[in-house]
Amino acid sequence: MSVDRLTLPVVTWSDLYPSAKLVSAHLEWSHQYDALAADLGGRLGPDWLIEHVGSTSVPGLAAKPVIDMAIRIPAGVRLTDAVDSFTMAGWTVPRELGDHAASFPLVDGRRAAIAHIFAADQWTEAHVRLFSAWLRAHLVDRDRYGILKTDLVLAGAWEDGRYTAAKGQFVLEIVNCARETMGLPPLTRPL
Repeated sequence: MSVDRLTLPVVTWSDLYPSAKLVSAHLEWSHQYDALAADLGGRLGPDWLIEHVGSTSVPGLAAKPVIDMAIRIPAGVRLTDAVDSFTMAGWTVPRELGDHAASFPLVDGRRAAIAHIFAADQWTEAHVRLFSAWLRAHLVDRDRYGILKTDLVLAGAWEDGRYTAAKGQFVLEIVNCARETMGLPPLTRPL
């Protein structure tokens, strides 16, 4: 019997994340980040910077229960040289994700965390860092973002992958506010 076509299961955006789409803020998220950062940082070495970002880094903000981390590659180091450190720690091989790379530890095939990996020259302007820092310092914007995320989940945007895309304009607005305070020009592309 010959196989003319290989049929693979369809993996949706929703399948990549835990079934709990949006949960109230948890104090344990900072402890989960600490454990992930200590383990991965210990493998990468002291020259790599690791920072808690994303909604789980913002006190009082509902989030998908996935820890986001920003990681800065040391100047003069190539990400390809660190692939073994990621995989030995249980993370996927880093891959391109927009203007940076990303890696994920998987639990039952779902993402438990996301490492957003930036080159040294990208670090000060890394949008995930700017966005999270802004929300931690500006509670009105934090609450606006929480309402937006809740409305998107209630509208079913999670199931078809529109969730992240639909947040893009808000994220761009906030990142540009942060960039303006740093004297940087605004970005025009969606994030």
